[in-house]
Amino acid sequence: MSDTTRNLPPVHPPTRKGICPSCGRRSRFRFEGEQRWPRHIAEKAGLPMIILLWSCGYCHSTVSDNEIV
Repeated sequence: MSDTTRNLPPVHPPTRKGICPSCGRRSRFRFEGEQRWPRHIAEKAGLPMIILLWSCGYCHSTVSDNEIV
């Protein structure tokens, strides 16, 4: 199995709710895409190889999945 297949993110809804770390408001976030890192960079940075990106419906900041509370 390749690293890409093994590290696919789980299926997610097109939107989710949470508190935006940029504006501090409770908002609906829209899925924007994935940020993919080569294995050697992800390991050095302590990051997953694939990070999901979301856009705040209020301030339109793009934030990663782990930043939304």
